[in-house]
Amino acid sequence: MAINKTKLKTLTRLSDRGFDTHKKILAIDMRAARDNGLDDDISGILDLQDAIKAHREIAYLCDGSDAKPGKEGVQNV
Repeated sequence: MAINKTKLKTLTRLSDRGFDTHKKILAIDMRAARDNGLDDDISGILDLQDAIKAHREIAYLCDGSDAKPGKEGVQNV
């Protein structure tokens, strides 16, 4: 599984502008994105914020997902 280059570029642009922690990335609003020249990355920033909140950063970068267990995998105790 390879890293999505578009998402990596967004992450690089954020880091270059000082948004280098979860806390800083989650604090970005649309005005801050515009003021930092990140207009073209707003969609990617919103997706990254959602991934951080869900603790799924690696899946976000690699376009990965976990298989959901079916009912046959669930046992009643």
